[in-house]
Amino acid sequence: MERNVKPTIIATLGDIAMAVGGWFERYMPYVMMMLQQASQLQLDPSNVEDFDYLSELRESILSTYTSIVQGLSAENKCMSSLFLCARFLLTLSFCRCSTNVCAILPKYHLLF
Repeated sequence: MERNVKPTIIATLGDIAMAVGGWFERYMPYVMMMLQQASQLQLDPSNVEDFDYLSELRESILSTYTSIVQGLSAENKCMSSLFLCARFLLTLSFCRCSTNVCAILPKYHLLF
């Protein structure tokens, strides 16, 4: 699979989560595992193409996470899944490259 497709697929999961709302809760463990694995991808940050790809991938991961939380909270399903979401955020490995995540976080209202 071409790597440019992966951020789009990840963002689509967020769209699905928003559309189905509370019904998405049953898929949380699987999606969070996939998002965590995608966040741990390491490429050469000195390569411009790799840097751009990692930035796009990580932005789609944050967008998907935000959509999942919004979809679940719309139906008050968020309480049981927030622990999993918080754990996911704590285990993200954004610090492994020089991507400026602090510039991305305010866009998704994920200030700590």
